[in-house]
Amino acid sequence: MTKLVKYRINTLVGPFDRLGAVVGDKFVDLNLAYAAYLVNVAKEDAPYKVASARVPTDLLEFIEGGQKTIDAAKEAIKYVGDKKLNVTGPKGEKIVLNPNEVKLLPALPSHKSRMFAMGRNFKGHTPPETWPQRPAGFLKSTYAVVTDGENVVYPKLITEILNIEVELVAYICKKGKNIPKEKAMDYIMGYSMGNDISARTQQRLDIQDRRYVYPGKNADTLAPLSPYVVLKDEIPDPYVLHMWSRVNDKPYQEAVVDEMIFNYEEIIEYYTRDYTIYPGDMIWGGSVAYIDRSLGPLKVGDVVECEIERIGKLKNKVI
Repeated sequence: MTKLVKYRINTLVGPFDRLGAVVGDKFVDLNLAYAAYLVNVAKEDAPYKVASARVPTDLLEFIEGGQKTIDAAKEAIKYVGDKKLNVTGPKGEKIVLNPNEVKLLPALPSHKSRMFAMGRNFKGHTPPETWPQRPAGFLKSTYAVVTDGENVVYPKLITEILNIEVELVAYICKKGKNIPKEKAMDYIMGYSMGNDISARTQQRLDIQDRRYVYPGKNADTLAPLSPYVVLKDEIPDPYVLHMWSRVNDKPYQEAVVDEMIFNYEEIIEYYTRDYTIYPGDMIWGGSVAYIDRSLGPLKVGDVVECEIERIGKLKNKVI
C-alpha cells in the first residue's frame, strides 16, 4: 500500500521537511530513494536534479506532479523493497528511517490550500429532519492544523462545549471547474483523516451570525490532521472504510463512510459550479454518528483518538 508520510528530520546543517512512504514499520525518504534508483539502475548522471523534479520533497509539488510523480515514487519504493531496505542515497545519505527519528508533520499541502468541510453530512450525526438539502460546507483554516501527538488547546474564551468529529479527508490533485459528478473522482489523489474539533458555544453564535468568520470551527489547534495520505489507487472505494473515535479509550463515534448524505462526487460537482478548485485543496467529508453521548463534551486532560481503516490513527491531548 502506498501511504505517504510528511515529517521533519534534524541534520547537522539544520532541520528539513521531507516526504516519505511507509514501508512496513519504517519511513522511506522518497526523493533520496528515487535518486538512489537513478544512480544505480537508470545510470543517471544528475540524480539529485532529476529526483527533485520527478519526486519533490514538498507535498503540494508532489500532488501537482500528477501520475508521473506517483509512478516515480512507486519505482523508488519498489527499488528500496527489492534491496530489502538496505540502501543509502547517492552520497551515502540515510534513506530508511525509524519513526522515532523524525517529527511527524500534518499532511497539509500548503497554507494556500483550502479545506472545504462538510456539516451535517452523515445520516447518524443529526436527526433526519435536520439533514441538508444540498452540501452544507464551510472553510476551515489551515492555521488551525496540528498533527498526531500534538496538543489541542481548549478554547476557553469562546466555548463551554468542545466536541470531536472524525472525518475522511480527500485531496484534490488537479485544477477544475464545473466538474460533473461522473468525473469528480478523477480530481482526487488520495485520502487522509482529520478531526474537526468544534467549539459548540461559539459555533451556535457563528450560525446565528451566518458563519462569516467561524471561530467555532477555526480557533487555534481545532483541526488535527493526520501526517499520512493514502493514494487513491490503494483505496478504490472510500465508501467501505470504517471510522471511529475514542475519548480516553472509550468509544465515542463509529460509522462507515457510505453513510454520507452527499458523497464526494456530489460535493465536488456542487462546489465547483462557477468555482475553481486547485491541487492541494482538501474536502473534509463530514462527521459520523456519536455512539455514546453520555461521555459528554471534551475536558482538559482528555486524550482523543480518531481512526480510519487503512489510513491509521490520530491522537491528541486536550490541554
